[in-house]
Amino acid sequence: MPCRQVEGFVRKPATFLPNLRATDYTPLLCLIQRLGLSLPVASRLLAGDVIIAVDSTGIQVTHRTWRVRRGWIKVHAMIDVETNQVPVLEVTDESVQDDRMFVPLPDLTQQHCSEEHPAHRAPGGGAAEGKKFHTRQQMLIMAQRTYPGHALIGNTATTKRKVKDEVIRQLTRERGPDQDAELWLLMFQGERQPQYWIVLLAKKNATLKAIDEALRDIWLECCSHLSAFTICGEDYQSSPDTDFGGKGMNASLGNLFSIGLTGEYIYDYGDSTYLTFKVLDLVPFSPKGRKSVELVARNDPPDIRCSVCGEPATEICLECLYEESENPFFCDDCFARHECDKEMSLPVVNSPRMGQCAYTG
Repeated sequence: MPCRQVEGFVRKPATFLPNLRATDYTPLLCLIQRLGLSLPVASRLLAGDVIIAVDSTGIQVTHRTWRVRRGWIKVHAMIDVETNQVPVLEVTDESVQDDRMFVPLPDLTQQHCSEEHPAHRAPGGGAAEGKKFHTRQQMLIMAQRTYPGHALIGNTATTKRKVKDEVIRQLTRERGPDQDAELWLLMFQGERQPQYWIVLLAKKNATLKAIDEALRDIWLECCSHLSAFTICGEDYQSSPDTDFGGKGMNASLGNLFSIGLTGEYIYDYGDSTYLTFKVLDLVPFSPKGRKSVELVARNDPPDIRCSVCGEPATEICLECLYEESENPFFCDDCFARHECDKEMSLPVVNSPRMGQCAYTG
């Protein structure tokens, strides 16, 4: 309960008990901070894997007699489906869409549960089950927090959380600092698909076009679609309409980027793949060879299993995918016996564009 609510809760009994003195907000806040209170988590949450469900509801906060537009606050909750315990509860205003809260909610849930015991399935209700939420190729989002991968310099295992320090450690050991070099360390990940991530090392004055080419080569290119970056509310397009003031991708990273900057990227305006990115750091290392952009780390391929036999999946049935089936993944043997059209398939690949357009990796 918030401290000001505690103050009001205590003051009410004081109206009936003359000798009861109710303190005010400031002493309560100081006392609560000294107590070091924390929300307990049921031991079952730490004893094994947890299946959590996400849902949202709205609460009206105005009344029509006030003669103002009625507004709402929204409550987003993660719920343990077996014990009904609520590990995380977030309150936002009405402008926040339900599906936008799904990715941060498991992150908050993991703060209450150890990384050794992630939640492997997170069924969603209402808008959380929409196509926009889970993307077209995965009905269930992996809610694990570690997202393993490898630093390609030195080929060392790491995780998404630790990759920045690991890449800098390997660059220091393998190449050594270069006082004359300044390069951006950038992380890209699939929007609502955080299990897919890469880290790029880019020269300070490289262009957005160089980053675009690297993303296409590593993750995205299938049919030479259009693409665009969104940075600080401005769009930088692969084929800008200059007659209407469109901005191209020849802009220098040095004029746009700063440490901590975040932005978005879209590839293909039809069957779109959305990415987000963050500038992790500006580091004193040289790229390999004459490259202006170098891939230095990426996620390990997610463990996607055949929906029939449980072996590693190799094919995606597009008919099942478009029908929003929960089981579009198959191994070679099971897909050969599958009833859908064999031509309607794409390979399982380590990319957020998996299962889209004609992308084959």
